[in-house]
Amino acid sequence: MKQFIYQQCLLVPFTFLLLSNPAFSLDTIAIMDLKAIAADQSLTEAVSENLRTMLIVSEAFKVVERSQLEKILKEYQLSQLGLTDSHAIKIGGIAEATRILVGSLSKMSNVYTINARLLDVATGVCLLAHRVDIQSEAEFPRKIDNLARYFSNSSLIAKDTGEVPDIVGSYQVKGSDYTGVLHIDKHQETYRISWNIDNAQQFPEETDFPAFSIF
Repeated sequence: MKQFIYQQCLLVPFTFLLLSNPAFSLDTIAIMDLKAIAADQSLTEAVSENLRTMLIVSEAFKVVERSQLEKILKEYQLSQLGLTDSHAIKIGGIAEATRILVGSLSKMSNVYTINARLLDVATGVCLLAHRVDIQSEAEFPRKIDNLARYFSNSSLIAKDTGEVPDIVGSYQVKGSDYTGVLHIDKHQETYRISWNIDNAQQFPEETDFPAFSIF
């Protein structure tokens, strides 16, 4: 039996294939606490901790433990409060991180804003920046999830080798209620994916996904 699976459902196994390819590897990221700008310090710390947790859950990075960062800060007699980007980058280097996330939580006219930046530890270059506006405290969980998703998606980038991973082929897949095969082929710069799985539902014998470009 063959079932058509919508393209969105392929994101998890397809992401796994990319990250398991030698041309891809997980960056180690140090996540600094957000700076409070006209925002409550306790709320800022809570937002920072939730953002850190969601990035860990995403499994898109190897995350440096907060306790390790605090230990380094203590050794160098520094505090996360008022820490400059240059100091944060140095801390990230000591923690053997390749990326560091810095930013702030501000409040203006009852609107909260999270500004976050992903920095390259080796060069100090800002790789990504994102801003999230929050109208009420009830929106924080969803907005934090979205912010974590934005940065975790950025981890799917080939490394400095410049090589495009070869993912063409057939892959055995297995879930809690299905088994099957994921087929990937390529025409010019476009990848075509088809997924045949066995379960209890009847679907057309041959159903392919429309072509879409991933590079």
